[in-house]
Amino acid sequence: MAFTIRNLKIRQQILLVTLPPLFVLLSAVALLFYAYWMALHASRGARRSLEGVAQGEQVLRHITELNLGVRSYLFTRDRALLAPHEDTATRILGELGNLRELESDNPRQVGEIDEIQRAVNRWQTEWVNPTISNIDRGASLDVGRVSTDGAKRLGPVHKRLLDLLEADRAENLAAAREVEQQMRRMLVVALVVATLVALVVLLVTREVAGLLEQPVRQLIEASEQVSRGDFKLTLPPQTDNEFGVLSQSFSHMTTALRQEREELASLNRFSEAVTQCTSEQEIYEHILYSLRDRFHPRQVMIFKLNAEENFLEAAATLVPLPEEVREWPVIPEPHNCKAVRTGRRFRVNDVTTEPLCPSHFIPPAEGSYYCGPLIAGGVIIGAVRVEGPRGLW
Repeated sequence: MAFTIRNLKIRQQILLVTLPPLFVLLSAVALLFYAYWMALHASRGARRSLEGVAQGEQVLRHITELNLGVRSYLFTRDRALLAPHEDTATRILGELGNLRELESDNPRQVGEIDEIQRAVNRWQTEWVNPTISNIDRGASLDVGRVSTDGAKRLGPVHKRLLDLLEADRAENLAAAREVEQQMRRMLVVALVVATLVALVVLLVTREVAGLLEQPVRQLIEASEQVSRGDFKLTLPPQTDNEFGVLSQSFSHMTTALRQEREELASLNRFSEAVTQCTSEQEIYEHILYSLRDRFHPRQVMIFKLNAEENFLEAAATLVPLPEEVREWPVIPEPHNCKAVRTGRRFRVNDVTTEPLCPSHFIPPAEGSYYCGPLIAGGVIIGAVRVEGPRGLW
């Protein structure tokens, strides 16, 4: 049998058709998480760039303050102007370390910060410290030349810091744009995923509805046909799912109903025919041929109870009796017939293996037989025995 979704059980069918939207949904969630991670990474980069700009500006401001303090001391010889010198120099080194840590993800920027730190150290070693020392010793200095030399030495430091700040600002702007683009991508992905999930859910809903609606509709139509007495049904195919089992059960039920209806109609026809009979023998003949048409038996015998002489005699037979019993076809002691004694049916499916009726009146040599009481007006007036092949009953 070819594999189709209809051959699966209903739970498996529903599971199979729900897997695609589930896969799409999981993929969409994964994409959204990836987009969120990228946006978070870009946002973190932008924040670090912004902190780097602030830290660089602070370094530039402190270098400028240190330079102004030394130059003021050069011109005024006022020692109070050098009071923050030691603290400012230490802070510059710490801030450059912080800036280097912020730019640790960018090797080029780290190299640039190292160059700035070396330039600041050279400026302090070669100009700041000697200038302060010479002034403290009272040496005669050319103030203009010394000041110009300090500015010349500090110029590259300023330029490098300004270039670094400009690079950080550009990086911050690029990170901000990247965050904006990531947010747009997330929005587009969300819209696409929502549309895709909606389409898949719609298709899956239609598929599931089709799988469930068609057999249910067929079963409803079949039940309406049965209610109208029409047994020519169109049932769901015999698939290996719950609808297939239900269809098979419904088919068995309708077959049983049809047989019961046919039997009831046959009984009605039989009853109507009996009421038209004019003699007891005619009724017997009608019974014989009705049973023959219904069961196609080997033999049918109708036994009539003779209450006065207390025996059963064969009132009619479908096949003539053997000559040796034809003249006196009786069953002495009617209670020997279980059907007469109990008023209930008695059947033997295989006469070679099962116990027979104790009457032993011409038992069949093979096959089976059925014996039932013949009742009129609530009174047992005889019995009917029908013989057939083994297992007929």
